[in-house]
Amino acid sequence: MKKIITFFLLVLLLLAGGCGEKTTKKNMEYKAVCPAGMEFWAVGSNGEMAEISMEGNVKSINTGVKEQLNDIEFVDGKALIVGENGTVIFRDSKGKFKEIETGYTGDLYTEVHFQNTYFAGGEDGLLASKDGKKWERKLKGNTIISMAASENVCVAISEKGRIWYTEDGSQWTKLDYNQYYDKNVKFKEVIFGGENFYLTGVEEGKTVLLTSTGGTVWSERPLDMLEGEMHDLTSLEFTNLVWTGNEAVAGCKSGELLVLPGCTECNKLQKTEMKTISKLGYCGGYFLLQDKDGKIRVQESASSRQYKISAKTAYEENRKGTVLVDVRTDEEYNEKHIKGSVHIPLSEIEKLEETYPEKGTPIIFYCAKGTRSQTAVEKALAMGYSNVFCMGKLEEWPEKLEGN
Repeated sequence: MKKIITFFLLVLLLLAGGCGEKTTKKNMEYKAVCPAGMEFWAVGSNGEMAEISMEGNVKSINTGVKEQLNDIEFVDGKALIVGENGTVIFRDSKGKFKEIETGYTGDLYTEVHFQNTYFAGGEDGLLASKDGKKWERKLKGNTIISMAASENVCVAISEKGRIWYTEDGSQWTKLDYNQYYDKNVKFKEVIFGGENFYLTGVEEGKTVLLTSTGGTVWSERPLDMLEGEMHDLTSLEFTNLVWTGNEAVAGCKSGELLVLPGCTECNKLQKTEMKTISKLGYCGGYFLLQDKDGKIRVQESASSRQYKISAKTAYEENRKGTVLVDVRTDEEYNEKHIKGSVHIPLSEIEKLEETYPEKGTPIIFYCAKGTRSQTAVEKALAMGYSNVFCMGKLEEWPEKLEGN
């Protein structure tokens, strides 16, 4: 009898031990991240989708499919999702998923919403739809890996250096970048931000960054300066780019963020708490970072902003209408100042609100060496201004200064 009781006790202990075990599912690897209101939406392998709050809380969503999902875009409370084997899914504003039959069987890598039309690109050209139900094929025989759109132009790229652009979504013009510019760049991604398209690629193991305003003419953006000093940034391997509303930011596989402002001399490299970055997202003042092991981190983007601007770039921006504010003393200003600049001494910086009540006004502060202008930026940010910069040395201004 004792043996029987002992046997049953052992069985119970084993069962109890089994019930206490927890199987930890491997973190989802994000293939794409997009802003959705005040949270992130992400998609990845096995048809997985996730909603991530600004606090870093993750809610897994069942899309109803098993294929890998490669891209997602949030539009008017709804989402278009594309993936392997021609997968196209719509998520309506109530959170209901519906897989759409398009007849396209190749993998889809990218999608964009342009002029009230959805476009999805993949192994065999594009799919286009006005309502998300009826789709037509475009650019057959071409592999499209990434797309982006401004209000007036949509751009699609292939890995082999080909670019297509359209102004109406119907007629597409092809540009073979490598052939035209005699290059051998392997394209990776294109995004749009501010006034420019940004296109990343790799040539002979070095990172290349191209920019264009309309998709027709492309120029290589220098990656040879860091905070005003010579520095080779082409060895950094980009995972992807995001636009923060003020500047482009690249997630780097080394775990760093490379801030790419309009000033090409003012690039800023910021370390993060991640050892690697496999995907970067941006939404409402926050970055979402994921490492190669699937771990995520959500952090504020304010510390990554680059507020410094070179005299050369400040000069170009001023010619476009950006305000220049001199924060030196009356005596210094009267002795010499930049033509057309507004004088508001640092000690009276609160007058900025009287002169420029619109908090989104682009403003560049300057002083003699850059110290007081940096303080002016900090005070302006505290007052709610969002588009402010500080210039370096006044003596580097390209034109002759005015004064007594």
